[in-house]
Amino acid sequence: MACTYESLPLPKLAAILPFLNKTAMGDASFPFPNPSSYRLGSWWYVIALLSVIRPHRIEWTLPPSSVLALRAVKTLNRPVTRLLAEAASRNAPGSVNTPVLSARCYFLSDWEAPTPRTSIIGRSWTSTELSVQQDSVKSVRRILSEPLALRSAMKEENSCDTLELLQEALDDPRDGLGDYRPQTIRLLQDLVSKSRRLPQRVRLLAVRNRVFRDAGGEAVIWTVELDGKPVIARDARPPENLDWASTDGKLILSTVRREIVSQIQIQHPNVLPILGISSDDVHPLSIITPLAPKGNAFVYLRGLELSRRGSALLNIIPNIASALDYLHQLRPPIIHGDLHGRNILIDAEGNGLLSDFGLSRFKHELTRTMTNIVEGGKYRYMAPELLSASSDYKFRTTPASDCYAFAMTILELMTLQKPFAEFDNERAAFSAAERGIRPARPTGGELEMADEQVVNPLWNLLTEMWDREPNKRPTMFKVNCRVIDIICTDSWYDS
Repeated sequence: MACTYESLPLPKLAAILPFLNKTAMGDASFPFPNPSSYRLGSWWYVIALLSVIRPHRIEWTLPPSSVLALRAVKTLNRPVTRLLAEAASRNAPGSVNTPVLSARCYFLSDWEAPTPRTSIIGRSWTSTELSVQQDSVKSVRRILSEPLALRSAMKEENSCDTLELLQEALDDPRDGLGDYRPQTIRLLQDLVSKSRRLPQRVRLLAVRNRVFRDAGGEAVIWTVELDGKPVIARDARPPENLDWASTDGKLILSTVRREIVSQIQIQHPNVLPILGISSDDVHPLSIITPLAPKGNAFVYLRGLELSRRGSALLNIIPNIASALDYLHQLRPPIIHGDLHGRNILIDAEGNGLLSDFGLSRFKHELTRTMTNIVEGGKYRYMAPELLSASSDYKFRTTPASDCYAFAMTILELMTLQKPFAEFDNERAAFSAAERGIRPARPTGGELEMADEQVVNPLWNLLTEMWDREPNKRPTMFKVNCRVIDIICTDSWYDS
C-alpha cells in the first residue's frame, strides 16, 4: 500500500488506521512515524482516495488481495464514509477538528501506464534518494526566498539545471515544498516559456502513421502509433494560415508548454494522463495521451442498451466529480474551462476520464477574447457571468463556472440531448440562461435513469450547481461529497 498525505496529524491518522487495518487492509502494518512510503503488494490495481474535510487529503493505494470483496467501482463509498467518520469520532470525542471523510475507489485501465509521479509514490524510496529530494526542496526554497539566488537560477546558462531542479522538487512524494509549491510551478512555467524547453520528465516520443480523427474549437486530434499501439496526439488549433515561426505562433507554443508543465503535476485516476510530446516540422508540439477505447461519454452512453445507460452514467458522474474536486484543490487550482460530454472520455472499464482541460486557454492567450470559448455550441454549458457585461467574472473561468458546466454536462448525459434543447440557436440558449431560465426537469422517455431515490436528490443538486449567482453554487468538494452520498447507496452496491 502506498500512502501520501498533506499535513495530516499523526493522532488523526492513527485514529483511522485500526479501522482500515481491520476492514480493508488485511494484515497491513504501518511503521510510524514516517507514513509517506508504505507499500503492500501490487499498488497499481486500485486507488482509493479519502478526502478529509479540514483541510487534508489522503491517497491510499491498495493491492487486489485487500479489495477482493469489492465487486464494482462504486463499492468503497458510503459504508466506508460512514464508518470512517464514526471511527474517527470514537477516537477523538469532542474534538473540533474531527475529520469528516469521504471515499472513492478507482480501478485503473490496463492501458493506463502510471505517470512518473504516480510511479514515485508507488515505490519504496531509499534513504539516499530521499536525501537527494530533500536537497532539491531546500535549494528551491532558497531560490524562491533569496532574490540573488533567483536571479542566478534564471540566467540562461543555468536554465537547464534550474528546470530539472524545480521539477525534481515538485516530484517529492512528501510534498516538502508546502506553501512554496504554487510559486515553484509558476517559476517553472516562466522558465519553460523563456528557454523553450520542457523538463526531462516530459518524454519526447517518436510517433508515426498520423491519421486525422477530429477537430474542435481549440485542438486538432489525431490517431498515431506509439510502439505499435494507437494513441492520441492533440495539437493546439491555430488560426488559419498561421506561421508557427511567427510571433503569434511562438506565443501559442509557449502557452502549450506552460499548460504541459501544469498538467504533468496532475495525478488522478480520472484525469487523462499525458504520456509525452512529439514534434516535427508540420506539428511542432503535439501532446500525446492514451486512446480511450470507448470514445467520449456522449457517444458511449448513446450506444448502450437502454437498460444499461443508467448504471453506466451513475458510474461516470462520481468519476468526474472527483476529478474536478481534485483539480480545484490543487495549489494553484486548475480550472477546466471547457467541460461538456465530449470532453469526458471512457476507458475500457467504463470509467470517466476528464480530458482537454486547459485547451481553451491556447487561443485565448493569442486573441485575448472569449471567441474560442463559445465556438462549437459551448454557449449551452457556459455560466451566465462569463459573458455578462456587468459581471465581475466576465471573460474569466472560475471553479464556480466549472460547477455550472458540470451540471449542464450531467443533464446532457442524462437526456442524451444538449442543454436547452428547445432552443435551436446557441445564442438564444445562452440568453435564456442569462435571464435566469434553467432547463426543465426531464420526464418519461427523456430520462434514462428510473431510480427516483437517485434522480430526485441528483436533480436538487443540479439546481444548486447552476444557480445564477456564482457564489451560491457549491464547491466541487461539496458536490463530490453529495454525489457520493446520492449515488453510492447501499442498494446501489447490491444492484
